[in-house]
Amino acid sequence: SETAEDKFVFVSRTDEYVEIEECAEFFVSSFWEQGTALGGLQLDPSVRNLLLKEQTEDMSGRYGKLVGNRKLSSSLFLARDGDGAIEGCCGIEIAVADRETNQILSREQGEQLLLGGLASLGGRSRNELRKAPLVQVAAAVLPSTKGLIPVLSNLAVREDTRGKGVGSELCKRCEDAAKEWGFMEILLLVEEQNMAARKLYQKLGYQEMFTQSQDTVRPARAESGDGLKTEPVSIVAMAKSMQ
Repeated sequence: SETAEDKFVFVSRTDEYVEIEECAEFFVSSFWEQGTALGGLQLDPSVRNLLLKEQTEDMSGRYGKLVGNRKLSSSLFLARDGDGAIEGCCGIEIAVADRETNQILSREQGEQLLLGGLASLGGRSRNELRKAPLVQVAAAVLPSTKGLIPVLSNLAVREDTRGKGVGSELCKRCEDAAKEWGFMEILLLVEEQNMAARKLYQKLGYQEMFTQSQDTVRPARAESGDGLKTEPVSIVAMAKSMQ
């Protein structure tokens, strides 16, 4: 049987905006139009352009090059075939989680909490943390109800190469990145109705933790005449220990 190695030549790790834009185009095609979550969508060209713009902005904000005072690391992994076309993608980012509500804060919210906490310290304390690992910084400045967790997201595999190990390999690369950052647990959020993805994650050792409703941006179907919409979606949180 074919393996991931038969289907793609290499996996790269990138924070380059040109590659992120290429990945966003791939994601719209492979996740939204040919994905397992919604059964495939026929998108009106104008709706597709809106979705592509939203996806590009989201991925650029998550995985683009760290600049300024940003603290929360992230990585985007791309699997490519021998012709250089993207076969699959998956991202990993360190996020701030609220332990009381089980909510994952946005990157902007997490960065603000960290930077605000650092700013509230005295000069000596800030200097002591200047070169400290992020986990140590977070423990010193975040409220007791908040903590750091690596979050895996944006996994998509081209329709004609599914079931060949590409998704598993991309998840492994994300897990390795989380370990590299000093974490031994990883979290992901998956739509409850996306049974194909949930089965893959279970096979890789992820366990279902809880289910909650989350407002999610959706493309409208072509016949509706609408653009993008936000609606509540049932989301399953899954975690894996990498001890």
